[in-house]
Amino acid sequence: MRRFLLICLAQFLSMLGTYTTSFGLGVWLYQSTGSLTLNAWVSQAAILPMLLVAPLTGVLVDRWGPRRAMMVGHLGAAVAPLVLTVLYRMDALHVAAILAMITLGALLTSLHFPAQSLALTLMVPQEQYGQANGVIQFSIAMVQVLSPLMGAWLITRVGLDGVLMTNLATFIVALGILLAVEIPPLPHTKEAGARGSLLAEMTEGWTYVRQRPGLSGLLVVMGMANFNLGMLQILVVPLVLGFADTQALGTIQSFAGVGMLLGGVFMMVWGGPQRRILAALGFLLLQGLLLLLGGARASVWLVAVGAFGIMGSLTLIVGSLTVVWQRKVPISLQGRVFAVRRVVAQAMFPLAYAVAGPLVDDVFEPMMAQGGRLAGSVGAVLGVGSGRGVALLLVLLGILTATTAILGFLAPRLRRLEEDLPDAKEEPVSPAPVAAVS
Repeated sequence: MRRFLLICLAQFLSMLGTYTTSFGLGVWLYQSTGSLTLNAWVSQAAILPMLLVAPLTGVLVDRWGPRRAMMVGHLGAAVAPLVLTVLYRMDALHVAAILAMITLGALLTSLHFPAQSLALTLMVPQEQYGQANGVIQFSIAMVQVLSPLMGAWLITRVGLDGVLMTNLATFIVALGILLAVEIPPLPHTKEAGARGSLLAEMTEGWTYVRQRPGLSGLLVVMGMANFNLGMLQILVVPLVLGFADTQALGTIQSFAGVGMLLGGVFMMVWGGPQRRILAALGFLLLQGLLLLLGGARASVWLVAVGAFGIMGSLTLIVGSLTVVWQRKVPISLQGRVFAVRRVVAQAMFPLAYAVAGPLVDDVFEPMMAQGGRLAGSVGAVLGVGSGRGVALLLVLLGILTATTAILGFLAPRLRRLEEDLPDAKEEPVSPAPVAAVS
């Protein structure tokens, strides 16, 4: 477990540098151009490439093993801040170069997630999977809290050059940790020995999940939880500013960050429940109820409590279900299958970003404005005016989330997956005798 904690430290430093740089570049671009659109492009360039190459990175992790995959990711991703630093010092930094380097960094750091999950399976006893996943969730929460603070401080005190050099330094330190820590090699198994074409292997993760309906159900649960997070990232600002000020908004966002941190700590200490799927469905149902409450009344503290609960429950959902994946998927397939999980989880964010804005601006806000279509009916309950269309959307999202959780409870293949699908066991393969080699 101690060696795995060092791996988590390396990944934490790498993520912190990447997210801090993304924040700093976004601020620098906005200050230089005044364009929010370019800022959004930076965010998309850090996410979409990961989705496109996830099937390939899963195959590479399964072929290379977690150590080599993470080292390649760190070495390659270090190129981006180095190139951007040189261009910045030459006064030749422009939008195309920023987007290209962020895309390159995203492509290479996409190796980290499946590699870290596979390293956990190889390095941590099964009874400690829950605590180990709690460490990962806690480190992600810390990155979410610290990266905007670091980015804002660095861009103000030392400028973009300092932000980029800090990113480069985190990659170097993370690579040094990986060089010093021994990760067990992948076991030699029938699955690992029977390599097919690259294209065929890229589809194996999807095939494995599709043939096991319970695992497909886990993807739905995790996808719903991430969709909620993506919607909240967009909706919380207009919701709160419709009835309160920016100080209240900051308070609510602080509550969300603390909820995520405490959820990770709780998972580290607790290790998760015995019936992890039922617990995850229960936390998803709680998210639905909190979304309903957050939209029901124009109250800062109600929204703050909802944000705290949703972010805290998110870490417990992800931490609990990740243990199920690690127990049920053979080591030789984990890179590919975990890449599938990553695609579904990350795809929810661009989807939420894409639908939230038009739904609010063109549908719900007009209907809940003074004299709007729903002002005399739903408006009598939720209120009318600025932000109440967002509130209605949150209420509907809460109903959808609660319904998803209830359907999960009613689906026997999902509910009983931990009992019905046996834990994966690798079958060692002895080296082939010389006479058998043609």
